[in-house]
Amino acid sequence: MEIYAYFILILLAWGLWGFMGKYALKFINPVSLILWEAVGSVALYLIVAVIFFLNFKFESNPAGITAAFFTALFGVFGIVIFFFALSKTKASILVPLTALYPVVTIILSLIFLKEKVTLVQSIGIVFAVIASVLLSI
Repeated sequence: MEIYAYFILILLAWGLWGFMGKYALKFINPVSLILWEAVGSVALYLIVAVIFFLNFKFESNPAGITAAFFTALFGVFGIVIFFFALSKTKASILVPLTALYPVVTIILSLIFLKEKVTLVQSIGIVFAVIASVLLSI
């Protein structure tokens, strides 16, 4: 049951993230938005680190650190491109299409992590693609 609470919170947070980005673009340009989001992100990450992670052992495995670096790299790259694209189109068009990013994750997980996808999940992926396209029309 706890996982569903996480799902709902993530859904709300990311939905508000897309909306607030577009709203901010009414007042500032994409470069300013990226700068201020970065400043806010660093501040909030530090607060989260202090509050939540004081009792955790920080690990220094080189492979894990490298993967974490690339996680940040791809995340930042996606956010930068997202905000530039968002400044050129409607949030109601861009957000559903970019919400297909889990399909990339699923494909890479199948290939490199050897995860399995059931027939029902495969059908769900197809429906998600169709839904995203229909929502962006």
